[in-house]
Amino acid sequence: MATCVGGGVCFATNHALKHINNSAKSPCQDAQRIDYVGLLTANVYIWCAERLALKLFDMMDALGTENKNANTLHRPIRVLVAKVGLDGHDRGAKVIAAALRDAGMEVIYTGLRQTPEMVVNAALQEDADAIGISILSGAHMTVFPKILKLLQEKEMNDVLLTGGGIIPEDDMQQLNNMGVGRLFAPGTTTTEIATYITNWVQNHRAF
Repeated sequence: MATCVGGGVCFATNHALKHINNSAKSPCQDAQRIDYVGLLTANVYIWCAERLALKLFDMMDALGTENKNANTLHRPIRVLVAKVGLDGHDRGAKVIAAALRDAGMEVIYTGLRQTPEMVVNAALQEDADAIGISILSGAHMTVFPKILKLLQEKEMNDVLLTGGGIIPEDDMQQLNNMGVGRLFAPGTTTTEIATYITNWVQNHRAF
């Protein structure tokens, strides 16, 4: 009796064998029955081997997909949005915070008049994946390098430091060269900002 993953085929094989056994009445018929049984059984085993190979290929594909998605996010991205210094205009920061929430992220808004130390400590406590600084005061060449230095001191090298505001293009380039992430000028769409943060976190954070 043949056994394989294809129950229907094996049942049909057993039924055929029973029919052949009952119909064989002479030595010649017995020889023909043996040949037929051998051929039928071989075909069944070939079919079973093919099914097993297909199953193994499916398992390999699934394993490859799992490895490919090793950086898939398993929780919402956490972004800390802050206003540093005496800059009291936070409408833009609140708009960005709301847009990132709508994009599925968890957003912690620290409010006005934060210091770089307060921002980094909050990011550490909240296990933030990214820090977004909104700055309109012109102090970007002081604020961003200070926060970046504090992140490095606390070995938070996998936390994105990004932001936006009134920042000249030359200053943006200089800050980028220091290690600050992309900086966004007024008029940038919230979708572009959310996409950038998502892609960066997927490539640099593991959770």
